[in-house]
Amino acid sequence: MKIFLQFISLFTLFTISIFANGVAANKEQSGSYLLLQKSNVSVYVDNQIAVTTTQQTFYNASEDSVQAKYAFPMPENASAIELKYFVNGLWHNTKIKGQPQGSSIVGGGETDAVLKAYLGNTPLYFDIEQKVAGDSVLIVQLKYVELLTYNSGEVYYTYPNDYSEIQSEPLDEQTFQLALESERTIENIELTSHITNT
Repeated sequence: MKIFLQFISLFTLFTISIFANGVAANKEQSGSYLLLQKSNVSVYVDNQIAVTTTQQTFYNASEDSVQAKYAFPMPENASAIELKYFVNGLWHNTKIKGQPQGSSIVGGGETDAVLKAYLGNTPLYFDIEQKVAGDSVLIVQLKYVELLTYNSGEVYYTYPNDYSEIQSEPLDEQTFQLALESERTIENIELTSHITNT
């Protein structure tokens, strides 16, 4: 008996106001963010387990150094397993430490409330120890494992990708790769994509 196995990859540019790319916020100024230039996502799905590696490149357009905090809208069934970042010419490996879900990324007020809504219910927060020099990039690579939703023979993977609440500028580069293995017969793969304002 064949089992119908369906994977839906929701890959959205600037259209859905839910989970999306990570954010690099200026800790010293509420509502100030480093410019997201590149987003590269690689997903490996083995049956019902997905390992996602997401890498974002942020640009500090100011002349001054910035103390940054990284935040990522983690799916509810996911756990971070690796985080590393590149700043001021060096890669740094980190230890994953959780913070209370109510933690604020910066300051307070209306802009902070917008960011909290953007990050969802289970965000990952991480302080970048080194200041990001002016006119330079910060690259953050996060790997997380996730138990995918299964319902009546269908398995769903979602990576929505709306960044319009944070910035209006388009990205210089964006990639999404999906590799899939299953012990069961895969009868259908459905990829759903909504792309506007590219």
